[in-house]
Amino acid sequence: MTTVIQLELLHYLIKRLGPIQGGEKLDIFLNYPFKVDVLDGDLIAGTAEVLKRHLHLGIGARDASIIASMRRKNVTKLLTHDKALKRIEEIEVIDPLEQDSS
Repeated sequence: MTTVIQLELLHYLIKRLGPIQGGEKLDIFLNYPFKVDVLDGDLIAGTAEVLKRHLHLGIGARDASIIASMRRKNVTKLLTHDKALKRIEEIEVIDPLEQDSS
């Protein structure tokens, strides 16, 4: 997980659920023992490369930072509902909102 994902989740939970319920859910999330990849100079450089390569697919810098972190950590699967990230061929997207058809 990246610090960017943490910020996106913070924004989503507080905005959608409000400061009390969103804050409670955020506390649960932040107390889970994830390994967090920090946003440093190397990740910014990798983000720029990903963004230049995939901008036409509709990703932004935050999405590109996730992909750059995945590359850095040799991760190929991503749990997301983001439509733009589903267009990136090098990653396997698992959408938690899609029904399993099997």
